[in-house]
Amino acid sequence: MKSAKQIGKILGLGPRTVNKVLKDMGLLDGKPGKYSLTDLGKEVGELREKTNGYGGYAKREWSFHMWDDLVIDQIKKYISR
Repeated sequence: MKSAKQIGKILGLGPRTVNKVLKDMGLLDGKPGKYSLTDLGKEVGELREKTNGYGGYAKREWSFHMWDDLVIDQIKKYISR
């Protein structure tokens, strides 16, 4: 599983561009910073949630999408058409 940043490094793209392509491919829905997986996206991706481990006012949480490695080839095909 790889993040948009990791996929971007492999393909020479930025993570924002990767997310835009994933949205254009129908795998993501929403807008930057508030993307969600579509039904199709749930087949090849998952949402992961992290926390810094603190409680109270110091607590920080964030989430990101991780993608199956086969998405890399799908993105290559999509951007080369």
